[in-house]
Amino acid sequence: MADVLVVDDDHELRVMLDLHLRSQGHEVRVAASAEEALLASAERRADLLLLDVRLEGRRGDELIRMLDRGLGRPRVLCLLSGVAEDQLLDLAAVHGVAHLRKPVDSEALRRVVAAAERPRVPAR
Repeated sequence: MADVLVVDDDHELRVMLDLHLRSQGHEVRVAASAEEALLASAERRADLLLLDVRLEGRRGDELIRMLDRGLGRPRVLCLLSGVAEDQLLDLAAVHGVAHLRKPVDSEALRRVVAAAERPRVPAR
């Protein structure tokens, strides 16, 4: 199970990712802006941050820089975008993060989430 923070200004995508990830047993919080994401991160650092590149207001790369200067990054940070593949690859490389193209492929999402999952503690 992973604690996932979905940050995207597209309401339908937030709802879809929220429902999909919850159905897989993950804890999910959603934010529509960089400011909401910062507040959520201050409450609890997520294992995985799924972050839209082109948020209204502050962009996704601005949120990454704010996290780097203060609260710190989650275990896994993954950019979401519908921009051209080469632009997304360049941005992901600059920040050293994963990336997924929109629309999000469920198998690719599963792999990103698996990388962020907390180790399970065996029952005694």
